[in-house]
Amino acid sequence: MNLDASSGKDEHTQSVQPRYILKPAKYDGKTSFETFLAQFQNCSVYNKWTTTEELAHLRSSLEKEAGQVLSDYGIEGTNSLKNLTKVLKERFGGANQVDKFRIKVRNRQRKDGETPQCLQSDIRRLTALAFPNLDHKAREDIACDYFVDALTDPDFVLKVRKRSPKDLHSALRIALQLEV
Repeated sequence: MNLDASSGKDEHTQSVQPRYILKPAKYDGKTSFETFLAQFQNCSVYNKWTTTEELAHLRSSLEKEAGQVLSDYGIEGTNSLKNLTKVLKERFGGANQVDKFRIKVRNRQRKDGETPQCLQSDIRRLTALAFPNLDHKAREDIACDYFVDALTDPDFVLKVRKRSPKDLHSALRIALQLEV
């Protein structure tokens, strides 16, 4: 890639097809649809799929419960990328499951042998699903509180809270320091 120092713009030619083909993951309806869709769209952009190709790849990515959508809604419900995406969002999207994720994150507790990093990652995932319309900063503040509460040991929770973590990252850092 050549960079023009005076303009800072990329001046390169793009090939018609990417050098390597990204294969979309399978989706069974059990994990976050939004995450799957973001990864799927990344494959589509990289592979430069047409809308027809995108629909074919999306259909072939569905399995188990998610694949059942194809027969449940028939050809008229899944005949376009827009229709199929809408059906999948309605059935598996987080917007329809916000209450479930809010309960999950509220009740999340650290498991025996679970690292603080794994707990933090799961809390971040659950808060993103529980509060999809909040901006990142507000969601991080909420996640910080849920993370500290999920540490389970009341004395440890108090020690972390006394250090006043500002966000989820600082709460993890404090928990790791205190755990040593």
